[in-house]
Amino acid sequence: MKASSPDLLSKNINHWMTEPDEKPKLIRTLDGKARAFLSDKYKIIDNDDVFFMSVDEMGKSNMQFSGQT
Repeated sequence: MKASSPDLLSKNINHWMTEPDEKPKLIRTLDGKARAFLSDKYKIIDNDDVFFMSVDEMGKSNMQFSGQT
């Protein structure tokens, strides 16, 4: 649709993203481009928080890490 009918694509996106009775939407972006349109049920979580929480939990279980696979 982007290549063959960009005006129709634009009209569709503008229609669905501006409906007045809709719930809030989460738009994921990367490098200034939209990657995903998600419902308001998704929660934003920082990757650093997930990493450090995981490392803390793994440390409690005495896990050991090695660089070998």
